[in-house]
Amino acid sequence: MIKETFTGFSFGSYKAKYHLYIEYAVSLGWYFDFNINSLVSPSGKIIPPKLYGKQRYPSTSINLNVGNKTIGSFPFHKFVAFQKYGTSAFEKGVHVRHLDGNVFNLSYYNIVLGSAKDNEADKSPTVRKRSATIARKSQGYRSVRATVTKDIVMKILREYLQQPKIKGRVRRGIVRDLSALYGVTTPIVQAICNGRTYKDVYNEVLNSTGEGYVAE
Repeated sequence: MIKETFTGFSFGSYKAKYHLYIEYAVSLGWYFDFNINSLVSPSGKIIPPKLYGKQRYPSTSINLNVGNKTIGSFPFHKFVAFQKYGTSAFEKGVHVRHLDGNVFNLSYYNIVLGSAKDNEADKSPTVRKRSATIARKSQGYRSVRATVTKDIVMKILREYLQQPKIKGRVRRGIVRDLSALYGVTTPIVQAICNGRTYKDVYNEVLNSTGEGYVAE
């Protein structure tokens, strides 16, 4: 349906759908007015940048097919970059930067192209911290550099959880013994046994045994 609506446009040559939407909007007469820091529609409607929900960047939408109200959305800064740099803004690996880190500042000299590293450096410390937290969570429960296999982790945990306990604690020295037995450093074994790392495996084993201990 969209290909029929956009005569001369095809998703095949675009990295992302919003690239198509931006070029289509420009072909209809949309443009960004740097004097008022807003998009202007073909009818002259002024649309200032606005965030919706948990969006990181302001965006807006256009009608793709009037008959069935199909909508296409795109970020403001991507539109501005296309208006300023053309299709270079859509090339693989190219990021659109806000030099002052303010996503609402779409002034001509604040929007430039750069790398992912450049783009990260433009973010405020608070945003960088939040991005790092989200990235860590996206890794799941273990580091992407984790070297101990799940099989070894499960063996360590099962043997650890089978140990007799006194007041919720296993005997002193068991972590050191498991470290020597499986060739894994003591700090990592302790983190495994406490569920601080490989937490997904820890929860899996714990749920199957119903036990919980404090690593010594």
